[in-house]
Amino acid sequence: EEIVAERERTVLRLHPQLAPVKAAVLPLIGKSEDMSGRARKLYEELRQVISVEYDDGGQIGRRYRRHDEIGTPYALTIDDQTLEDDTITIRERDSLAQERISIARAREHVLDRLDALTQGEAILTTDVGQHQMWAAQFCRARSNRHWLSSGGAGTMGFGWPAAIGAQFGNPEKKVWAIVG
Repeated sequence: EEIVAERERTVLRLHPQLAPVKAAVLPLIGKSEDMSGRARKLYEELRQVISVEYDDGGQIGRRYRRHDEIGTPYALTIDDQTLEDDTITIRERDSLAQERISIARAREHVLDRLDALTQGEAILTTDVGQHQMWAAQFCRARSNRHWLSSGGAGTMGFGWPAAIGAQFGNPEKKVWAIVG
């Protein structure tokens, strides 16, 4: 907990790649058909590739706080300016920094921020199934031998032993095991 603008703020500071919800899509005024329509469209696009929530209940400040409490790293706000120039505000949970970005680039922008956390240098290992899909969507291995997967061979439990071996062989590297 911390104090921001003379109010207590509870924040679950999960690493963004571990957060169950990666982004929240928030129309500034939930009852505005124009804003909520644009927000729903963005939500539908983003939910194809990341875990995202749509939230139009209550005042915008309370919605930000609600998502801070559950660890959502990014909030995408649709407001009056969005209706004029097709830009949205992306707010980072930890720094509270806000930036205007093109609504057309929102999906790419969020994925790039998640990928930047590993700087493309981590060795990634995965278990089978959905874990492989999530890792392929969110993380981009930029070097050979930085992506270790059973390759669809159905090898349950592959991720942890692969991560241990990768860390043992590369003690100077970050190793991420994407398992569940």
